[in-house]
Amino acid sequence: MDGQSEKIDSGLNLALQIPDEEMMQSDSLEFGYNQEEESWQIIVKHIGDIKRFEKIFPDTRVVELLNQYAIITTKSAYIPAIAAMPEIEFIEKPKRLYFNLEQGRSASCINTVQKNPVLQNQIGGRGLNLSGKGVLIGIIDSGERVIILQVCLHILALSSRE
Repeated sequence: MDGQSEKIDSGLNLALQIPDEEMMQSDSLEFGYNQEEESWQIIVKHIGDIKRFEKIFPDTRVVELLNQYAIITTKSAYIPAIAAMPEIEFIEKPKRLYFNLEQGRSASCINTVQKNPVLQNQIGGRGLNLSGKGVLIGIIDSGERVIILQVCLHILALSSRE
């Protein structure tokens, strides 16, 4: 496998290789793709200035995030060329938050605490009915996992609304 395709996440690589009709039938592969414009929103880990990509690749927008991550909206045809750029370390497609939300809720035992039938029986059938409303959380992180941290905070915000 050549160096540029090793930089591209396997899910995005697969989505780029199959016909649009097949990709659009998949719940996970089509996420991040705009069929009308034939463009992708991709998440990149980069080194240096990548705002210049907007000049190099027509119809491309770059939104820089923290810690050398960025979201690039670009045509499908440009993704291999973007991967070949020396500034790019890795490219992946966005993933549906729904799956991450359910997995995160389960891993953090939120479902167990909110709706555990054993606890409901022990306290008279009510359940603990905990929501997280009014709880403030502080997280100290070195910055290596900023995107994951943002998703976790979003998950916590969603679960506190229930």
